[in-house]
Amino acid sequence: MKKTLLTSIAVIAIGILSAQDIHFSQFTQSPLVINPSSAGFFDGYYRATANYKNQWASMGKAFNTMAAAFDMPLGIKRRKSAYFGVGALIFNDKAGDAGMKKFSASLNASGIVPISPYLKMAAGLSAAFNQQSINLSNLNFGNQYNGNGFDPNIQSNELIDQSYSFFDVGAGISFGYNNARGGFARDDIFKINFGIAGYHLNRPQQSYFSGGTDRLYMRLVAHGDARIDFPKTKFSIVPKALFMMQGPNMEILAGALCRYRLQNGTKVTGVTSESGISLGCSYRYGDAIIPEAYFEFANFAAGLSYDLNISSYKQVSNLGGGFEISLKYINLIDALFDKRIK
Repeated sequence: MKKTLLTSIAVIAIGILSAQDIHFSQFTQSPLVINPSSAGFFDGYYRATANYKNQWASMGKAFNTMAAAFDMPLGIKRRKSAYFGVGALIFNDKAGDAGMKKFSASLNASGIVPISPYLKMAAGLSAAFNQQSINLSNLNFGNQYNGNGFDPNIQSNELIDQSYSFFDVGAGISFGYNNARGGFARDDIFKINFGIAGYHLNRPQQSYFSGGTDRLYMRLVAHGDARIDFPKTKFSIVPKALFMMQGPNMEILAGALCRYRLQNGTKVTGVTSESGISLGCSYRYGDAIIPEAYFEFANFAAGLSYDLNISSYKQVSNLGGGFEISLKYINLIDALFDKRIK
């Protein structure tokens, strides 16, 4: 009976879940997931990120989402003029008894324009190959009932394709401000990044049902984050916010971290990068409270978070939502090459 109920829910949800994109609570640690103009839009030679999320373990078969990305600017030493950024992103998502899978591989390209020594903007495009699949052998259907029980040897005759693929495109713009001036003395940092983006702009056709004509909703994104140092202290506040809408689905997430600087970076030689630890909390509207911790050491960073479910589903989840981890490596710009040094 339980599996029959899960089967019914799964079949109904096929058309719904396949229309929603993946998301990470640590969205600042997965920049190419939320904006293609993020490709190469950082002060470094290259950047690599990895993300993993295990969600809804209380359902028995958790959602497991993995993503990896690499991006870099081109011609970074000529930053007084416009330059380009390139990047690649892959992710894989698997969930449920039916092993519903989503795989995507995208290429991203951006054009980055310095507006002033402290302000720059980027515009970017992405092109992605997507594949979605489901294992119907793990599901039971009503016409497989033989009078005594379900017989997997009886053909279900359901007109459901086990996989389909499609291409789609996205676009976005980003702005970044950083007041660091360069020189020997350490600056109190104020920096802010924000942007808007759209994914599935071509509304690709997608459906598990043969002959289906459903089209994927566009995903619209607005995001921002900042770092504000408290003068003459080792403390900073790091606020962030994210808004996403995809058809009838909407996500609003906002939060802040308190960051403590463990070690200053060497500004002129670039031999030592700054290290720090950040603790804080975010709130996803109507869904979850998310405690977070980030650790930065030299060019490496790691993040940990957990979604505490507070929606109406909490009666089943017992507050359990999703565990998430992120890893990042950035090969930072040596200060000797920073155009802001006077």
